[in-house]
Amino acid sequence: MSTPFDIPITQPSGGGGGGLYSITQTADAVVYTDPGLDDGTHMSILDLTITPTSDTQQIYLTSTINGEWGGVAGAVWLGGIVLKRKIGSASAVALFPDSPDPAPKSLQLKTNGLFMISYPNDISTTSESATFSYVDIPGTTSEVTYQVFVFNRNESADFYLNRNVSDDNNNLNKRMVSSLFAQGL
Repeated sequence: MSTPFDIPITQPSGGGGGGLYSITQTADAVVYTDPGLDDGTHMSILDLTITPTSDTQQIYLTSTINGEWGGVAGAVWLGGIVLKRKIGSASAVALFPDSPDPAPKSLQLKTNGLFMISYPNDISTTSESATFSYVDIPGTTSEVTYQVFVFNRNESADFYLNRNVSDDNNNLNKRMVSSLFAQGL
């Protein structure tokens, strides 16, 4: 079983770019039950902590989240990923643009990434994947932690990170890797 890891890579001087690269990835299989719509469920196994080199530095973030929605047919259509930023001990803040004409919360599906549907009626053996990219300007040189949250409008749905629902360590079932990558620009 693997564990998440950070790989800080420092660019040589004069190499261009922001001089900051970091990745966290995991192949651990984790089940997140009832991720709900309000706040979702924090997938702390993918937390990524960086320290920007200036308060104007842009951070390019990209992620691939693999797994399967289970418990309810069609849950893949109602689920997504939200990226949050936490500076120091402050509360985490969701990173997505506000709608110019906000709909009631019950109608919104604000997300950084939606799951691609592989076969929506199969809720036990078909994997889904969500990818997203986002450019952030945290406005600080303090430690910044990026967090990935999974959510679903159907609170009976469960998310199986890096595995499918029916995985019982049988070699016919799928195992995957999920990651979050940060690069200073």
